[in-house]
Amino acid sequence: MIAGRTGVAVVGAFALAFAVAGPGHAEPHVIPAHATSATDPPQDPMLIEVPYLDGTQVTVNPAWTLTECPTVDLDRPLSIECDDSGQISVSTDYYDPAFGSVPFPVQVTTSDGSPRTLPYLLGLAAPEPAEPIDAQLPYPALAGGRTLIPLADLVVSCTYCVNGFTVDVEGIEGDTGAPAPTVYVAAHHLVIDAPTQEATTTISLAITDGSGNPGEPSELTVPLVTRTDATATALHWLSPATASGPMNAQDLVADPEGAIWAITSCTSGVTGTATCSPTELTYAAADAAEPLADQVTVTLTSASGRVVVSSVTFVPDLDAPALASAAPATNELSPIATPQPPTTRTGAAGADSGILTPLWAALSPSTPKETP
Repeated sequence: MIAGRTGVAVVGAFALAFAVAGPGHAEPHVIPAHATSATDPPQDPMLIEVPYLDGTQVTVNPAWTLTECPTVDLDRPLSIECDDSGQISVSTDYYDPAFGSVPFPVQVTTSDGSPRTLPYLLGLAAPEPAEPIDAQLPYPALAGGRTLIPLADLVVSCTYCVNGFTVDVEGIEGDTGAPAPTVYVAAHHLVIDAPTQEATTTISLAITDGSGNPGEPSELTVPLVTRTDATATALHWLSPATASGPMNAQDLVADPEGAIWAITSCTSGVTGTATCSPTELTYAAADAAEPLADQVTVTLTSASGRVVVSSVTFVPDLDAPALASAAPATNELSPIATPQPPTTRTGAAGADSGILTPLWAALSPSTPKETP
């Protein structure tokens, strides 16, 4: 919301003030709430944008009279109301990225009794962009091998990801003079192929929501640890979202030595609910009609202290479990559920999925530094 300014009535996210320069010479002026920087893109001065799933008020010059409550020629859930003071309230409970703008003529009578139509446009303001992870990944990746990171772990929250989101790798930087790791996006995971000599890598990511609205650039720092032997490997499964029965902890790790692995933590899921015990992972889908996949990251530890990080992606309409592909994705939009910020007013996918548990306690100096 803009702070109040002398001579301008400010209500809600946007306000219109009609400055009177003299009888019959008044010109309309729109003050956008977000115009706080000279670098902001220019906005059509005749455009009124309704905030995402919210409302805005339009106030005409007190010396003028609102002739009639304006309308729009749309079969849409837009609510337009006017009060006796001439204030116009516009609200909406939906968002359509392709809405664009529609004519919104405001008819008034000026202070000298002249009729006038103010040719405004009505549009829908874009939702807040996705918030990407911009910190250190809370679990390590493999130096000298391949690591799959669930795409859901890259997004802290997203207001409008009802159809998924897009992940783009903008840059990769290692910490040695050797070639930087290879990083790319697969259908459900971020894939990292890192040289053995690397200790960390920094990945510049761009997350774009389902409306095409890009978020702020972010940097993901990924710690890399070297496995001392070629034993256990994390497995990343795709599972039918409506599958019944738990998944055994042993099925989340490929270990030729046959060690016993225990689940130490798991994320809770977004559209459904995941719970875990040391021996199994259980998932309950919230809605069989949910179109987005739900990802659960699972940390497992062996009796000797080795640690791996696996994942299970619960996919609607999948017939049978399968291992996730590490091939580069051909579909830019990743149909994966993400948490929504607590202020988002919608019933679409997105309860808070919780925070991943750091693994540094498990990677103590007395423990071989192994990784997925």
